[in-house]
Amino acid sequence: MYNKNILIRVDFNVPIKSGKISNDYRIRSTIPTIKRVIDQGGKAILMSHLGRPNGLKYAETEADERIKRRALRTWAHEAGTGKTTYFALLSGPEKKRILSWSSVYKEAEDLSEVEGSGKTDLFSRLHEDEKKVLLDRLLAEQRQEILFPNLRQYQGYDEELSLKPIAKRLEELLNENGGEGTRVLFAEDCMDAEKYVKQLQPGQVLILENVRFYSDEGSKKESERMVMAKKIASYGDYFVSDAFGTAHRNSATMTGIPKVLGHGAGGYLMSREICSFVDILKDPKRPMVAIVGGAKVSDKIILLEHMLAHIDVLIIGGAMAYTFLSTQGYNIGISFHQAGQSFTDKYGEKRNIDKLAAALLEHAEKKGVKVGLPVDHICHTKCEFTKEPLTTDDANVPDGYMALDIGPKTIDYYCSLIQGCQTAIWNGPMGVFEIDTYSKGTFAIAKALGDATEETGMLSVIGGGDSASAAEQSGHAVRMSHVSTGGGASLELLEGTLDHICHTKCEFTKEPLTTDDANVPDGYMALDIGPKTIEYYCSLIQGCQTAIWNGPMGVFEIDTYSKGTFAIAKALGDATEETGMLSVIGGGDSASAAEQSGQAVRMSHVSTGGGASLELLEGNMLPGIAVLDDK
Repeated sequence: MYNKNILIRVDFNVPIKSGKISNDYRIRSTIPTIKRVIDQGGKAILMSHLGRPNGLKYAETEADERIKRRALRTWAHEAGTGKTTYFALLSGPEKKRILSWSSVYKEAEDLSEVEGSGKTDLFSRLHEDEKKVLLDRLLAEQRQEILFPNLRQYQGYDEELSLKPIAKRLEELLNENGGEGTRVLFAEDCMDAEKYVKQLQPGQVLILENVRFYSDEGSKKESERMVMAKKIASYGDYFVSDAFGTAHRNSATMTGIPKVLGHGAGGYLMSREICSFVDILKDPKRPMVAIVGGAKVSDKIILLEHMLAHIDVLIIGGAMAYTFLSTQGYNIGISFHQAGQSFTDKYGEKRNIDKLAAALLEHAEKKGVKVGLPVDHICHTKCEFTKEPLTTDDANVPDGYMALDIGPKTIDYYCSLIQGCQTAIWNGPMGVFEIDTYSKGTFAIAKALGDATEETGMLSVIGGGDSASAAEQSGHAVRMSHVSTGGGASLELLEGTLDHICHTKCEFTKEPLTTDDANVPDGYMALDIGPKTIEYYCSLIQGCQTAIWNGPMGVFEIDTYSKGTFAIAKALGDATEETGMLSVIGGGDSASAAEQSGQAVRMSHVSTGGGASLELLEGNMLPGIAVLDDK
């Protein structure tokens, strides 16, 4: 590893305001991997995204020097996708209006409202203070009351999305406890960093600017992603992924670079994350509780449905609880909810939320899973700080009020449920914990999990995102078994199988039933994985460099139910040829399926031994091999 360039994909998507990082947990979590590289004389080149900027297309910046200069000026002076990008997304009339208030109003008079006339370039040359005054005036005139500011995505010019503050913080962390002066360099353009890479010395670190400043990073077009991947891959000799938080993304720096280099390794954080979730999903200690909060049922419904097959207790909090309470006939006032609504899921299917909520509770009852819903609330007329919130007597919320946290009775109830369990997975807060008035419920859950972990040996896994932030803020994160760095990634892992191909009998049919989710209707049997699951499994395979396959996905001998198994065979064949994957098929039905699908010739090796390959994988010595001479 000495003097080699090691590309490390990390997840430094941390909260930053005015150059200050409020929670550096994700940065600290990657230190062991980074130190392993630099302690051996390697040169660590780190890549990460931050937030959801409206990135530029690399091809456009290369073709137009004016666009590139403006982008670099914006990134450098506005801490990322700041004021100029916000201005650029406005309509032509709005831009003209803003410029009419500015010091360059005379120059602006000659510019048309049509796109491309130079309004954004003119705005970009203004002093930062003037830009702020102009945009503040616009927002003041257009301002609408936001009931739940904590629920919004990036949409303002004052959110900093540059990794420059992170480079400074990482250098501080690497040099804590008597460090030897490790330098962390910063490249202001991730696609033009050759000069910084050449300057790197053994034991030094380079952070590339936010990879999402280029839209190619997450483009739906693989060709665009691969252009970016090839460029960044040219900086390194080896690739390591420690970005569990974005492991569910098929992006240029997550899956593209290992395809280009022909290899990929997992870092210490990635290993720790996967092992923790394996412990939860494989054979957890009983009873097991899932604590699920957050705003929207639509965001968590697949997780809730899948977890019912694994858990004994389900605790529901946050705004999503009010949707469940509403469907049961409780008054929820003006609380945020999705009752009476429908949504289109990420697979294009329309889902009725009331029916989903009712079906989930019914399914839980059939499974014998105890479901906890709030029995009282902390309320206010607005989502803002108050010294005198209203505490309800029961589960009903008065008219004109919104529930913003679980109440004291609910806290006692939920903590008692947690105390009786041996395994816990927590994903989503109980209320608007960012505001002190409404933090007690979330922090009480964190304390209960910490207490149970220390006192009874509970396995407690916090599923990233807001839950991880809450655990950190409450001071109880250090008491948990594992606090994940991945919100979306942990959800993907916990959601498991997405859909099935079903029929009433194990026989050929031209019209099998494809389920909407992981549930199989009464009277039907699942005989193959469905199209969503095929897509999901193939995306997981694409990100790997070694694969062992033992066992089909369904009853592939019957044509109706062969698609899942054959799709896996094709995905392995594609990866073997395109990225140099080592693919080993473990004999038996897998070998037969690989042959029938026509993909066997594309694999690295198709074993002739089903039982023998299983024995080897289990770590057992094969008697028929043990008796052979070493030579």
